[in-house]
Amino acid sequence: MDKKVRIGIIVIIILVISQYLAIRLVYAHKLENSLGVLFSRVYNLKAGDIEKDGNKVPVFLEEYLKYKDSLKNYLKDNNQEIDINEVVWERIIKNTWLDKIAKDNKLEVTKDEVDDYLVNIEDLDEIKKTSKETFGISFNKYKNLVIKPFILESKVYNYLLDNYNDIENVTIAQNAYEALESGESFLT
Repeated sequence: MDKKVRIGIIVIIILVISQYLAIRLVYAHKLENSLGVLFSRVYNLKAGDIEKDGNKVPVFLEEYLKYKDSLKNYLKDNNQEIDINEVVWERIIKNTWLDKIAKDNKLEVTKDEVDDYLVNIEDLDEIKKTSKETFGISFNKYKNLVIKPFILESKVYNYLLDNYNDIENVTIAQNAYEALESGESFLT
């Protein structure tokens, strides 16, 4: 085997090992910055599954890391102490259920809906400033992390209410929404 082939094999082995170690660091929460988000996205890393009655809904690590990073920036600037993992997990679980209901019922948030929502905000420039200064993220990320899920939540809630026309089913829809709000599972 000639020298170039051996060097090539060694480089490939080093790359594979370094990728494996980076993934282990992401799972160990030692690599949570944008590099951790990148590895999570590239390798489609899962934080876990939400499961009930044999139904599994995956929770992806990329979402967890994005929310955690934004919340860390906010807390750092506002000197607040909370259990960051608990807050992030509640939000991720809620978003996962919202996404599942939306996907199952072909509900989505369009760019026009986001734009219409933003038009009705009186001091949009202040929100743009706050997203950067307080949360440490761009306004586009803020729209994806906060505004779109808020609009989707409203659409899911309205869908649940509009599609149950008797009092028993409206109660089921309301209970499902309350479970969604609290981060609990509610698959029926």
